[in-house]
Amino acid sequence: MRTVPPISALALLLALGACGDDPSAPEGTVPLRLSVAVGAAAPVAATPAAPLGMSEVFDDGIHELVLDRVAIVLSEIELEGSVEGCPVGPDDDDDGFDDDDCEEFETGPVLVELPLDGSVDRMLEVFVAPGTYDELEFEIDTPDGDDVREESFLSEHPDFEGVSVRVEGTWDGDAFVFVQDVDAEQEIDLVQPIVVAEGDEVRNLTLRLDISGWFVDGNGLLIDPSTALADGPNEELVEDNIEASFEAFEDDDEDGEDDEDGPDDD
Repeated sequence: MRTVPPISALALLLALGACGDDPSAPEGTVPLRLSVAVGAAAPVAATPAAPLGMSEVFDDGIHELVLDRVAIVLSEIELEGSVEGCPVGPDDDDDGFDDDDCEEFETGPVLVELPLDGSVDRMLEVFVAPGTYDELEFEIDTPDGDDVREESFLSEHPDFEGVSVRVEGTWDGDAFVFVQDVDAEQEIDLVQPIVVAEGDEVRNLTLRLDISGWFVDGNGLLIDPSTALADGPNEELVEDNIEASFEAFEDDDEDGEDDEDGPDDD
C-alpha cells in the first residue's frame, strides 16, 4: 500500500439524509455511511433521568437540565489512512469533487441535529477506496456567509449565523436557548481502524457525542447554560467540554455501539 493525502469523504458525497437504494459508485469504491448518535462515554455525577420523548434529562440532586434540541455545524469531513488508490470520478467538472490526486475538498457547512431519542441517524453516504482508515477529521464550523455555500446554508438556517452550537431546553423548569461560536478542528483516532476491501457491502462509521458532559463542572455538577454564553464565567469550560465529547468507531449494524465491543446481549 501507499500513503496518500487525506481523502475527503464529502468529496465523494452521494446524499445527505436518506441514502439511495441503488447508488452508482465510482468503479472500485465501497459505500460508507457516516452516522451520528448520542451516548455517554463514561458516567457523570449528573446522571441521566428517564427520557421525555425526544429530550435528554439530567439531574444532579440539586438542579435539573432538560435538553430538547442539540444541533451542531460541521464541515470539511475527511477520512485518513493508507489506501490502495484514489477513487476516480467522471472526467468532467460536475461530479462534485476534485479528480486530481485526491486533493482536499472543502465542503460547505452541514447542520447536524443530534438524535435525542436513542436512535442512530445517518448524516451522509460517501464512496471510499479500499484501504485502512484510522482517523476521522472534521471542523466544528461557524458559518458567516463568506462564500456562496455559507450564504445558502444561512438562508435555510438563519439562526446559525455566527453560531456553530445551538442547544434548547429548560434549566430547573425555565426555558433557555444556548448558542456558542465554537470553531475548532477535530481529529479522532479510530481505536480499531476500519478496513475496507473491494467488493464490501455498505459500511458504517458512527460519530457519537457524549452530551451528558457538556454542562458539567469539574465536580460532575450541572452548570446553568446561561453562565456559558459569550463572556460568561463558564464559556471556556463548556466549549472545552463540547470539543472533548466526540468519538468515532465502526458500527456496521448502526446500533450506536462500537462493533469491536461485540454483539448485543439481547
